[in-house]
Amino acid sequence: MNIYDAIDQFANQLKVTPECVHFKAAQKTIQDSPDLKAKVESYLKEQAIMQARNSVGMAPSQDEIESFNQKTREMVSIPEIADFFQAQMQLMPILKTISERITDAAGIDASFLGGMLSDLMGE
Repeated sequence: MNIYDAIDQFANQLKVTPECVHFKAAQKTIQDSPDLKAKVESYLKEQAIMQARNSVGMAPSQDEIESFNQKTREMVSIPEIADFFQAQMQLMPILKTISERITDAAGIDASFLGGMLSDLMGE
């Protein structure tokens, strides 16, 4: 078996795991509702901005933190969005492990690549 066949076989196995099935269903629910999709996209954009600011030493103010925490509480009070976030959190450790094992097997030093792979793995 060549490496591409092995990748395809692994992807097919991954596709049917409970975590992937749950994530795909939760994602579809969000994508099928323009209102929910807009809320999630807005929230994720705000989250990314806060993380980016934090990563360059621009800590958010207490008011910004409280505002974001309030928005988080509002988001998770919506069952479909809470389910989507839960499904995402269940899938992320799997994706991180896959990434770590592949980079390890290939002998890739993430620090050598300027942290690019660490960024992709969420580290």
